[in-house]
Amino acid sequence: MYLRAKADADAAVMAADRDWTIVRPGALTDDPGTGRVRIDTTSFRGRVPRADVAAVLARVVLDGLASRRVFYLNGGSEPVPDALAALSA
Repeated sequence: MYLRAKADADAAVMAADRDWTIVRPGALTDDPGTGRVRIDTTSFRGRVPRADVAAVLARVVLDGLASRRVFYLNGGSEPVPDALAALSA
């Protein structure tokens, strides 16, 4: 049921005439943030510290780098600004 409700909610957001971004993080951890992530437009498994998810969300909101995009987020080796810039390129 949850996955169907989530898919319906995502579809409603994407149909809106406003800016939106859908971030799909991997398994959340309480580890300290690293400031380094992996972002991709195709699904992949992994783990990501909550602090790094927050850093990505802050950049998305403040910089508008990923408007009208869906992306997957996990821990990785790229600094957050670089990973988001690559997504927007």
